[in-house]
Amino acid sequence: MKVVSIGGGPAGLYLSILLKRQDPTVDITVYERHRADDTFGFGVVFSDATLSNLRKADPKTFSEIEKEFFHWDDIITTSKGKVFRSKGHGFCGLERKRLLCILQKEAHSLGVDLKFETEVNDFEALKNECDVLVAADGAFSRCRDAYKDHFGPKIDWRPNRFVWLGTTVPYDAFTFHFKETTSGLFRVHAYRYGDVGSTFIVECKEETLTKMGLEPGDEDQTIDAMQKVFKEELLGHSLIKNRSIWRQFPTVSNKSWVHDNIVLVGDSAHTAHFSIGSGTKLAMEDCIDLASTLVDVTAVPDALKQYELKRRPTVKKVQKAAQTSLEWFENTERVYALEPLQFTYSLLTRSLRVTHENLRKRDPQFVGDIEREYFDGGAPVFHRFRTEHGSLSNRFVAQAPQSRDDECFYDLPLDAQMYRLAPVLQSGAGLVFLPRLDLANEFSPSKLDNVLTILKASKKTSSSKCGVSIVNGLGFEGKKDGKLFEAFIGNITDVGVDCLEIDVTGSTGLSCSSFVEDSIPSIEKKCQPLIKSLNGVRKVHRHLLLLRLSVRDWLVDKAKDLETSVRMVNILKDTGVNVFSITSKNHPQKNSRLYQAELADHIKTLTHGNVLVEGGLDSLDDMNSLIAAGRADLVRLEESLWYNPAFIRLAARKHQTKTTFPSHLSSLADYNPRSFIQ
Repeated sequence: MKVVSIGGGPAGLYLSILLKRQDPTVDITVYERHRADDTFGFGVVFSDATLSNLRKADPKTFSEIEKEFFHWDDIITTSKGKVFRSKGHGFCGLERKRLLCILQKEAHSLGVDLKFETEVNDFEALKNECDVLVAADGAFSRCRDAYKDHFGPKIDWRPNRFVWLGTTVPYDAFTFHFKETTSGLFRVHAYRYGDVGSTFIVECKEETLTKMGLEPGDEDQTIDAMQKVFKEELLGHSLIKNRSIWRQFPTVSNKSWVHDNIVLVGDSAHTAHFSIGSGTKLAMEDCIDLASTLVDVTAVPDALKQYELKRRPTVKKVQKAAQTSLEWFENTERVYALEPLQFTYSLLTRSLRVTHENLRKRDPQFVGDIEREYFDGGAPVFHRFRTEHGSLSNRFVAQAPQSRDDECFYDLPLDAQMYRLAPVLQSGAGLVFLPRLDLANEFSPSKLDNVLTILKASKKTSSSKCGVSIVNGLGFEGKKDGKLFEAFIGNITDVGVDCLEIDVTGSTGLSCSSFVEDSIPSIEKKCQPLIKSLNGVRKVHRHLLLLRLSVRDWLVDKAKDLETSVRMVNILKDTGVNVFSITSKNHPQKNSRLYQAELADHIKTLTHGNVLVEGGLDSLDDMNSLIAAGRADLVRLEESLWYNPAFIRLAARKHQTKTTFPSHLSSLADYNPRSFIQ
């Protein structure tokens, strides 16, 4: 078999080594446009999990690489004059130039033909001369772009600017510095890769560079400015340049990784943001899977397709985590208002791969500090939620299921209603919502009387606080039904409703996407009917008040939609709304894990209002993470609770927290369901 690699970086070199190990008769040529000792950047990072993969794939090469590693377990965060150290993270750094030297030497010893300072232009001729043509020439692959109609590359240029620098500061942990200046906030990703070298990546917003007067391509100006900004953090050491210009990160993806006998690996196929240190890792693990599919191959195109099928799911997960992480760093300003301890927790859990319990396993002391500081020493989801209009015993909000389209829940007999409500009423949630009441279709005295009856019965049989969620309940002022509506609000308050939710997600003209072209005064004007209605509700309802908003339509422009939603929430905060329940329309990944958490986080951190998150909530661990990181205050449970009505009770046992039971089930307070927990 004849294999040609375009690109002599870690991917091209490592693949050639693996193929030669499998079959010494394979004819392999690696073309590299630069010199053997040319390299961009300073160090590379591998996790302990990646090291295990490299060790298994090629023990000999790994043993050579391992000698050069600088290993650490801790992550240090500095912000606002505070320093926090978290343990148990397991990474190692290695000088990029040293990694290339090891791989070059090993490849040469195995008989790989390494051709440096060689530019390849005729990809079609090369494709016809070999069995496999590997495009390992980076994010801006010329080989891939020559066949772009087949591969379908997409490059998403991210807005933040970053610069790769080096320093001689001997970091003993992966270190994040966050430094405020009059020009803006800088973030630093720093790690040691050798005896005398550390990587020092500085990142900031475009406007920060502009305000500071920095030219993106002026390396000396950058060095001088950054040494002044980070004088204290550099401890007397200097910064080092190496093609250190301010860049934007390109998130690369492709419709296909294979075309005939051409295959993409590494950055030509996909990129992952440096904040999770996975670029070189992904490239080398690509090569492990590709090499394994080329063992005893008879049909090259089929083997290459198998490689893509096998590898894509893993890459997709890493890219998703990397995207979440890079967006955190793009929006650090909005979470920087958190206290330094909680800010550090948000940083450590930013990619959503590290969760509350995962972090506890790594560093029980740090998670204990978080729980003691903000949650009275217990699990975040079981911490009491307090507002000026009432409190909840925990952060769970249980939503009762809606009836089928052909029936109205509130028309059913009382015993049928109670039978359907029993699982959520006995769930142990801090708040239970009855099925949503659509006043556009169910607004009559008899049906409203039925609501009062079921509310009374629910209050008697549940230890949770009970609420009513009203859809299409606005705009009755001045109309013939206005007095009836006002009377209904007063009646459910008299009956003892603990919470009222006004759901305007279906109201015409009240979705944030309908405001995106409006000025702030125009948005305020459009909100006036809603403000008037909420003020009217507040006159008779003195308990918890929630407003359910659709803050984004995924079919319209994201930036404008989210900006409008923040303006809208800030306008409505003064109406006495205690919590904003955040949802969206036309979500492309509906029902995926935590699919609306980003929106809730966005609204909470930019408005500092209380937020309820819903959608894709199946894991207790995820719920604890969202609340502990300050991304949400309450979690709405629907399908996960309907499927397992004991979810909250068992979670309480797991966290050694007691939940209250109604009087007829009081004997369960001391019951220990060991087998169920196991």
